[in-house]
Amino acid sequence: MYIRLIDTCLASYVLDHCNGPNELLIGIPVWRESCNVDVKNDLLCGIRDSEFEPEDKPGFDDDAAKAAVESYFAEADPAAPWPPSIHVEASNDDDDGEAPCSWFRLSWAAPEA
Repeated sequence: MYIRLIDTCLASYVLDHCNGPNELLIGIPVWRESCNVDVKNDLLCGIRDSEFEPEDKPGFDDDAAKAAVESYFAEADPAAPWPPSIHVEASNDDDDGEAPCSWFRLSWAAPEA
């Protein structure tokens, strides 16, 4: 299982928002005051609460997903601010109520047939 940060922006700006057969895209709302531990914990909850049927994501493994998130944040200071983004700064002042998100993509190997 592999995880990477795609972008931090409003949902309407994320360029690659489609899930492939062995992918899961998760948007985590972030604000100026968000820190690494907030994003990590919200990402773990987002994975746990993802709404898809197991047959829709063959090979997905909750434990491997959790391990990928833990590895991604392993060297980050939990209390350090989540890296700022120009999109986050600009959108925090919008009145439309839409939260800027950091978009993460989980990907994994297809199960052998």
